[in-house]
Amino acid sequence: MLFFRVKLDKLITIIGASVLLMSNSYGKIYFNPQAFKLNSSDDAIDTSVYEKNNIAPGSYHSYIYVNNTYLEERDVSYSLFNDDKLYPDLSSGDLEKLGVNVNQISRKFNLQGNINLAVLKNVIPEISANYDASTQRLDLAIPQAYLFQIAYDEVPRNQWDYGVNALFSNYSLSASDDLKNDEKAAYLGLQNGLNIGEWRLRNSSSYNVDMHGSGHWNTLSTYLQHDFQSLNAQIIAGRTSTAATLFDSLLMDGVQIFSDDNMLPTSQQGFAPIIHGIANSESQVTVKQNGYIIYQNYVPAGPFTISDLNSLTNGNLEVTVKGADGVTRSFIQAYSTVPGMQREGHIRFSGSVGKYAAFNNEKEPVFLQSQFQYGLNNFLTIYSGTELAKNYQALLGGLVLGMDKVGAISFDVTHAITNSVKKDGNSIRLQYAKKIDGLGTNISLAGYRYSSSGFYDFTEANEISAHSFNDTTSFANKRSRTQLQINQPLENYGGITLTGYYQNFWNTGKTERNISIAYNTSFWGLYSNVNFMESKVSDFDGTDKVISFNISVPFERFAPYSSLHYSLLNTNHGETRNEVALDGYIDKQRTWQYDLRSSYSSDSSSKMGGGLSMSHIGRYGDVSAGYFYNSNYKQINMSARGGVVAHSGGVTLSQPLGNTFAILHANNAENIKIDNYDGISTDRNGYVILPYLASYHRNKISLNANSIPEDFDLDELVTNLTPTEGSVVKSDFGGYKGYQIFIKLISSNGILPFGSVATLKGAKTITGLIDDKGIVYLKGMPEEGVIESRWGKGVNQQCSAKYKLNGNKSPLQRLVLKCN
Repeated sequence: MLFFRVKLDKLITIIGASVLLMSNSYGKIYFNPQAFKLNSSDDAIDTSVYEKNNIAPGSYHSYIYVNNTYLEERDVSYSLFNDDKLYPDLSSGDLEKLGVNVNQISRKFNLQGNINLAVLKNVIPEISANYDASTQRLDLAIPQAYLFQIAYDEVPRNQWDYGVNALFSNYSLSASDDLKNDEKAAYLGLQNGLNIGEWRLRNSSSYNVDMHGSGHWNTLSTYLQHDFQSLNAQIIAGRTSTAATLFDSLLMDGVQIFSDDNMLPTSQQGFAPIIHGIANSESQVTVKQNGYIIYQNYVPAGPFTISDLNSLTNGNLEVTVKGADGVTRSFIQAYSTVPGMQREGHIRFSGSVGKYAAFNNEKEPVFLQSQFQYGLNNFLTIYSGTELAKNYQALLGGLVLGMDKVGAISFDVTHAITNSVKKDGNSIRLQYAKKIDGLGTNISLAGYRYSSSGFYDFTEANEISAHSFNDTTSFANKRSRTQLQINQPLENYGGITLTGYYQNFWNTGKTERNISIAYNTSFWGLYSNVNFMESKVSDFDGTDKVISFNISVPFERFAPYSSLHYSLLNTNHGETRNEVALDGYIDKQRTWQYDLRSSYSSDSSSKMGGGLSMSHIGRYGDVSAGYFYNSNYKQINMSARGGVVAHSGGVTLSQPLGNTFAILHANNAENIKIDNYDGISTDRNGYVILPYLASYHRNKISLNANSIPEDFDLDELVTNLTPTEGSVVKSDFGGYKGYQIFIKLISSNGILPFGSVATLKGAKTITGLIDDKGIVYLKGMPEEGVIESRWGKGVNQQCSAKYKLNGNKSPLQRLVLKCN
């Protein structure tokens, strides 16, 4: 902040200027310009603009509010119009982005030509604009009748940004090497994308190398996508999965259209599953869907959670936990959503047509799938669906009934005909969800399905047709299925979570079962949990039972940013395992993390074990490496995750990317951080990738002011981005890499008048006011340039001065210049 030192006589003169405000009979405010003359030879400053305004014409950083609702932040130019009042220079396009229905106003008042805020003010007197220079707030008052009718938290659709053209790849690489047994494995997952205009091309592929060194490429999906705004929907063509709203998800090659609730504002909106499990030792966790690997990573011994599955994972998931000790366990993660209650009049739909992409070379018939939900009123939603193919037809109908005290109940019946085996049958499904407020109990999903012996879902019908079963009594189609998920908080004593899944089949005694009970609590800064899990998969004869106890203790008194952990694990196969671990962060920014552990097992073949791992979250991605051992193995694990983005400004590396992300640019300034995003900052070209954004919603992005270099000045620190689904939006914060300079400007009459405006020629945002000593402070200045100064409209009320720093590299400079 620049403080002015003013002599007493001059101070009295300036104060007198505020006292000498005179008002005529019409209340017009008048400043005496002679009061601002510091020398008798000075030209009087033109103060007429301040008689109706509190700022001079020019560009000012502005926080824009419409009817007291904040909408955006940017630089706005202010100009004088016919009534000598300053108005923001907002074009019709600017006004539409702010929610003003310009077309409606133009038709009503028969407006022609260039339409801006001042023009609208002439026909709608209620419109007003007020800029408060002290807070940089621009308040626009516009009658509601002339605004687009939208929800309070809805972003006007003309502000939705389709982004820029970009080519990118998101990678996830993991590898292991058992040094003792000479076994190696690796996995590479790629999510590739190309954005051109409003179109998005996506590809998801993986490369898997097994312990024998055999590698296999798999293409999980490839599709072209575009949104359909008038229907609040997305259109996809290519290989992808159908929506799993009413029917099970099917992998297909074809075209589908489906509702996208992200297009609705949050206030008008009514899921990938989270997988919980327990690893007996350091383990490789693999998740498959439709026979394809969609996720693979390494976890330490004890309970684990997988919460970052991508959108491909709809339907049941097969989870395999392969321990470093060679023991492999599998279980089924059920994923079935209750058909949601829809708002009155709201429609949610999907339609797919294409060729079924079967696994293991089964038949691939052409099929059609449709799903439809409609909210009749605040209490009742109806839904229906169809699946049609040459040898298979299914029709589903059901309803959701919402009752405040009882909960939400959905009930539906599906009738299916399988022509290849001349069978038909019915499947009845009942699902329930309820939160019991008094107890805090949350029954997030309770479901039961019963299918008759003649009922086959689409996948079963295709499988039985592909293998030409003559005797259907030997085919194990689904019979009954039960799901349950309950959360029970216990106030100050933690909480209990219960999840259960049970499935049996016709014509066989095999079953699938997965039961998990967890109790979590914290006290005195300690965190502990007890977990029990029992699982059985129909393809395996045995049942796995695991119980574990874990406790975590803050260890920061001895090691900053660290915790000490103890776990006890016992299995029904007779193994008991004890483990102690110390983990934490090395740096204050929490970008480097370590994990040190040691274990003892009752298994005679692998009593002692341990390991060390390190991970880093950085500007260019996430990396980790670890070494684990016991008497059976000595294994090295490594992983790397990140993104590569090619755009008009070059190629930028990033942390792992979401489907919608942003490219930020700060004009070649390096190491500027982003608020609320750990580990990322601008590279040497001034670019940084913001890896996740919410589609169709306003995302407020702010640069960290404390990380801006001293020799750099930004035009703005905050921006708001509203991307469409899958877009790569770009925001240029501008800025100038340069010097901070105190410049004393002297004309032939002495120092320039107090209050004069000095601006760097060619850079209207680098400007400042001259103090009573003739000094102005400017930042972001180049090594040489021209300073233009003015204190009125006349030719003799302006001057310019050239400067050159002559190799002085100090970030703070002082100059005295002659202004001619």
